[in-house]
Amino acid sequence: MMMDDDEPRVSDFGLGKSLLSDGTTLTQTYVIGGTWPYAAPEQLGNFREADERSDIHALGKILQAMLTGRPPTERIGSENPPVPRKYRRFIEKCTEHLMDERYDRMEATQKAFEEAAADTPPARTPLEEAQELVDAWAHLGFTEEEDLAVVRKLHAHFEQYSQDEELLRSVVPTLPRPLVRQYCVNFGDEFKWLVEGYSESLSGGVVDLQTYNEAAEFYTCAWDVSSDPLLRRKVLTRLVALGPQHDQRVVREAALDILSGITESGEAQMAAEVLTASPAGVEWLRAGVGAGRHMFADPIRDALA
Repeated sequence: MMMDDDEPRVSDFGLGKSLLSDGTTLTQTYVIGGTWPYAAPEQLGNFREADERSDIHALGKILQAMLTGRPPTERIGSENPPVPRKYRRFIEKCTEHLMDERYDRMEATQKAFEEAAADTPPARTPLEEAQELVDAWAHLGFTEEEDLAVVRKLHAHFEQYSQDEELLRSVVPTLPRPLVRQYCVNFGDEFKWLVEGYSESLSGGVVDLQTYNEAAEFYTCAWDVSSDPLLRRKVLTRLVALGPQHDQRVVREAALDILSGITESGEAQMAAEVLTASPAGVEWLRAGVGAGRHMFADPIRDALA
């Protein structure tokens, strides 16, 4: 669009005429709030819903048309229409069908475009960074020394974001068992810190059924890979305290399986002390003790009686 001061402004390409065609694509009056195919879905439905994100949608479509030389009638893909890789994610996010999935402000859009133009990857969240480290450990076929270097980086990441409960609650219980074993065997004190941090993350916010199931699996794994008495006491204490909160069967089964596997007298005494300190936990565990299914060492059996 040419302004009064002869300054050109891009509105959308439906307002202009292609120099390579005899036709025109002037904005059609029957379109409710913009020019198809540049208009966002909300502009073609209820124009009152349109806001800054509708302009962001149009911006993405304009860039798509500029890069492909075609009307932006299709969602972009790897080949059709051909869009340079570095701009692909930017256009996809600008032109999301749902408004809430687009960039929410023009400032954020500009920043993302500048990163795309510079071919700079967008900043990752702590959760994404942690998952990348776990994926690297799992899939890149490192030597043990390289594996341990990744575990060390992962622990440093957990320490850096120790207040991020979502990070700990989401990543820690899904760590592969061999990684947990390397963590525990080679970085014992750090692993104790991790178990404590994870336990604290379960104390904040709403804990759903999946989280309880993951907790049961992680604590069982931690018990299996560690022989440290203090860590085992911590794990058992946490399981006995966690389950009664919402009567979680999976957590109870994990606790009972651990208890029935204890045969060493000193460890059995430790377990009995944990149970004696939690009357609510003992009552909750009794409900899951089936006839003949679990056999316990004498101190544990007495504590559950």
